[in-house]
Amino acid sequence: MSSTLVKLENVCKSFPLGNGASLEVLKNINLLVEEGESIAIMGPSGCGKSSLLNVIGTLDSVDSGVVQIDGESLQGGSADFFAEMRRGKIGFVFQKHHLLPQLTAFENILLPTLKSKDDFTVKALELLEKVGLTDRKDHRPGQLSGGECQRVALCRALINSPKLLLADEPTGALDSQAAGVLSKLLLKLNEDEGLTIITVTHSAEFAGNMAKTYKLSDCSLKEV
Repeated sequence: MSSTLVKLENVCKSFPLGNGASLEVLKNINLLVEEGESIAIMGPSGCGKSSLLNVIGTLDSVDSGVVQIDGESLQGGSADFFAEMRRGKIGFVFQKHHLLPQLTAFENILLPTLKSKDDFTVKALELLEKVGLTDRKDHRPGQLSGGECQRVALCRALINSPKLLLADEPTGALDSQAAGVLSKLLLKLNEDEGLTIITVTHSAEFAGNMAKTYKLSDCSLKEV
């Protein structure tokens, strides 16, 4: 049986604008995501989609409400607790790959494991094979296409075997062919390996491949 991996209850989030004013981006957000689900979140630019993803990913705090990841509450957590949560349970893929230019694809993938005593060499090579980049492992980002860099970033997000993958506009900077390749990889990870995926996207086609689609508008989240 599946279990709840992400739980948000009445989550509110705003940002100060100065002079005592604030901008509310999330208001009484409720969301349940079961293990193995794939979720797309759509909405106009600036509506708070990335903020919602950052809240789920422990990168940002909330003003009020409950956030639980894998049964653990994020309320009052320390920086070390959040870092360990991200390291052990959450993988991130962003619109820009954020690979270090001086490192090879293989070395970039291994970055999240540097504090571990375990050897992730075999896992990194397996991931490169899975995304079709075995022959590019020694290339640096400047020698790779945008789509290839994004696939390397996906491998980096998966190196610690996270339960949850958060993808913020992962195909937004790619051409249609590269976007299609990445979309198929994400779907395969969800369908074959049960990886839970929450993605923010402007692409209706990409969102349509997810099991559920939500729209964030006027600070509120609704399934469509």
